[in-house]
This record gives sequence, structure tokens and C-alpha cells, in this order.
Amino acid sequence: MSLLVLQSVQASWSVFIVGQAVNFGLVPVPLRICFAMMLTFVFNIILALVDANAEAAEAASEAAEAAEAADAASALMAMGAQNGTAHG
Repeated sequence: MSLLVLQSVQASWSVFIVGQAVNFGLVPVPLRICFAMMLTFVFNIILALVDANAEAAEAASEAAEAAEAADAASALMAMGAQNGTAHG
């Protein structure tokens, strides 16, 4: 989680430093607030997509771990069933 926060902060700095440089250097004064709000809106969309991808990757890894655990449990049960029939 903290790695995701660190990456988000670094991305924020890179987007907003460049964006504000463009804002103060090229955008006319009456449009600066609008430009800053659009920049923030786009950045929030990017953060939401990154977070959704991180959650999907985490869910996929948890599902893979659960599938491996289920396979191991079924293999142990099969081994136990074979051992039980050999003695019986």
C-alpha cells in the first residue's frame, strides 16, 4: 500500500509541476483556473485507473493463491483416500 502511495505522490509531482509550468507560462490569466481544474480532473481519472488496476492485480493474485491452496488440499485428500483404500 505504501508503495502505491509513494508512486502516486511521485506521479502527482511530475504531472502538476509540468502542468503548472505550462499554466503560468502559456495559458492566459483568465483561463488559468479552468486549466488547473482540467489538469486536476484528468489526474484524478488517472489515479482512479491506476488504483483499479492495482486492485484487480491484487484480486488476481489472491485468486491464484486460493486456487493453489485448493489444488494442494485436493491432492492431500486424494493421497489420503489412496492410503485409506490400500490398508482397508
